[in-house]
Amino acid sequence: MTEKIDQIFREALDIPESETISDNLCMEDLPAWDSLAQMTIIIQLKKEFHISFLYDEILSMNTLGKIKEVSQKKLR
Repeated sequence: MTEKIDQIFREALDIPESETISDNLCMEDLPAWDSLAQMTIIIQLKKEFHISFLYDEILSMNTLGKIKEVSQKKLR
C-alpha cells in the first residue's frame, strides 16, 4: 500500500522516480504541493482504495507520512 501511495504522491506532484521522497516531506518543502495538488492526492486515494476522508483528516495530512498513516487507518 505504501508503494501505491508513493506513486499517487509522485504523480500528483510530478516527482520523477529518480528523486528520493521520504515520509517527512511536507507541503512547505515542495512548491508544487498546493491545495489543488492536495485534493488531487485525496481524490486518487479515494479512487484507488475506495476510502473517504473527514475534513479534519484532510487537514491533518500535511506530510507524506501522515497521508500514509491516515489512509492505512481507513483500511483497517
